[in-house]
Amino acid sequence: MSGTPYETIARVVKTRGLEGKVLVRCTEGLPFCIYEGLELWVVPPLLEGVRRSLVLSLESCGDDSAVIGLEGLESIDDAERLVGRYLLARAEDLDLDPQEDMVLVLGCLAVSDDGRELGRVTEYLETKANDVLVITRHDGSELLVPVIEETVVAVPEQDGDPLVLHLLGGLEEL
Repeated sequence: MSGTPYETIARVVKTRGLEGKVLVRCTEGLPFCIYEGLELWVVPPLLEGVRRSLVLSLESCGDDSAVIGLEGLESIDDAERLVGRYLLARAEDLDLDPQEDMVLVLGCLAVSDDGRELGRVTEYLETKANDVLVITRHDGSELLVPVIEETVVAVPEQDGDPLVLHLLGGLEEL
């Protein structure tokens, strides 16, 4: 592990089921960043059993927790050994700055999750409470949308893909 930066990304809270799955909660201050195929290290390491593993399955349980299946965990006994331990991942394997992705949407077409074209993203504002996207509509008016989990549905993955937003009640009237 020397020479490579690692991040502590989650803590194993408890076992879930008899087949060796565990409930994990993300580290405070980090977005939930575990995904299937991610390689994880257990700390403090176990004397016997899983020390390094791949995420085989993932079931979200809210904003900051999930039930995950790890390679090498076959039973509840295996899973119980991990309770209270932390999970680390290589920093290069993580996307810990979702705001960085949002800056890349400048100029993108923004659409609502019900299919309406909203306009183009013309500005990205950083504020103390929430970052805000400024969307300039076709008539020149501006729509301000907070960059929060409830509003950002999908970020463009390829050139030409739209930014998909869920508009919370009252946003369009502001």
